[in-house]
Amino acid sequence: MVKGSIIPSVTPEPVTHNISVSVTDGTDPIENVDVILEDSNETQYTGKTGSAGGCTISNVPEGTYSVVATATGYNEYTGTLTVDENTSTLAITLTAT
Repeated sequence: MVKGSIIPSVTPEPVTHNISVSVTDGTDPIENVDVILEDSNETQYTGKTGSAGGCTISNVPEGTYSVVATATGYNEYTGTLTVDENTSTLAITLTAT
């Protein structure tokens, strides 16, 4: 090691996970649902369900998120999700308006 040299610090990349979301009315899948995960810094990760009522929200850093799901003809869903090494799915049930 050279005397007086500085070793730069390296900030590690955050650990991220892909979250598989499924949205139903309790029985049938619901398509075109907007799903938003928002952290305490107001950073948002979003997805929209397809015809099978599912979507994947990719590269979500570990942490706690507010969850909002909205679709025409259904009441808004709100909840929380903690993303960690044990989290890979989010199941949401919407009720018709």
